[in-house]
Amino acid sequence: MTDARKHSSRLLVLLSGAYCLAFLDRLMMAVVAQPVQAEFGLSDRQLFLLTGAAFVLVYGSLGILSGWLLDRFNKSIIVALGMGVWSLFTAACGVSQSFTQLAIARAGVGTGESVIVPAAMALISEA
Repeated sequence: MTDARKHSSRLLVLLSGAYCLAFLDRLMMAVVAQPVQAEFGLSDRQLFLLTGAAFVLVYGSLGILSGWLLDRFNKSIIVALGMGVWSLFTAACGVSQSFTQLAIARAGVGTGESVIVPAAMALISEA
């Protein structure tokens, strides 16, 4: 196996792993919705915002910006920054003390995760 082929295979495995983690992360809030609602005393509307809008709107909008950035700057650095933001805000979700903090943290998770799909498309097309 050539070095280029090994690199492409490693890249595919790493991007697939990152996407699987992102997918699980998106589902996790829905899985723990009832305990979170009870813990924070959330209304159904607030719970909807946490499981949907706070994440999805940010993720969808910034996915476009991420693609633009990936086309113009170093892809590896942007992916690393995205995963760093994602990790930081995932930890922030765990220490949130209020609905507002948790909503901001979920939006931050969406910000970091928004890099994964455009990055995968860009990096795979180059490999």
